[in-house]
Amino acid sequence: MIPADHNELFAWTLAITAGYVVMGYLLELIRMRRVGKPLGRSLGGGVKRVFDGLTLAVSLLLLMGVVYPSVMELIGDTRLFAIVAGLAGVLYSLHALVPEDVA
Repeated sequence: MIPADHNELFAWTLAITAGYVVMGYLLELIRMRRVGKPLGRSLGGGVKRVFDGLTLAVSLLLLMGVVYPSVMELIGDTRLFAIVAGLAGVLYSLHALVPEDVA
């Protein structure tokens, strides 16, 4: 059960990213209920969570491409993956400049 064409490759990317985002929110809800925090505006980090999910999806597909050459053929040009990896590096590096206790 591996992606067989470009549409399936994009569907896998969307499904992995969406699954990551949903799992992140569910885990956050469980943690908040466990410590008794109100749900209100505490649920945040949406953009970061989507970005992290997309990074996970891209990384998994690249690793899958190493094991299954047909997936690597579908990926073909890896510029999209390099852009995601580059953005991740830049954003995390910039974020590290400001300590959390200051933000």
